[in-house]
Amino acid sequence: MLFVNTLACGANSGYTQCISINIMNTRHITLVVGFVISLALVGASCSKSTNSSTTNVPAAAATVTIANMAFTPSTVTVKVGETVTWTNHDGFSHTVTGDAGGPNSGTIAAGQSYSFTFATTGTFAYHCAIHPSMVGTVIVTE
Repeated sequence: MLFVNTLACGANSGYTQCISINIMNTRHITLVVGFVISLALVGASCSKSTNSSTTNVPAAAATVTIANMAFTPSTVTVKVGETVTWTNHDGFSHTVTGDAGGPNSGTIAAGQSYSFTFATTGTFAYHCAIHPSMVGTVIVTE
């Protein structure tokens, strides 16, 4: 800092002092602005979302992983009223589409999940509408 001040102001100590104060004020303002921005970011991350839903999502009775172009496990068994959750671990989209009713996810993007609660007994075959060779079955019992 002395080198910059001396270079800018020469040997005149009054100018050197003035520039030093300006540099200190600039640093102080920068620190204050940085601190205020940090507080704003922390406050935003800690604030409660006003768009949150209060809908209770039932816990999945069974989970199916979508990976390597397959549903795993390919067959799950749940009771009436229970939920199955499919999670896409592939790097591209899939669907969970019931062959004759049942789940109909629409497109499930990579990293996303879809849940369906089964209300009636039966055997529900499903497939991926994008990749029809991908098939699975949900068996729903009493």
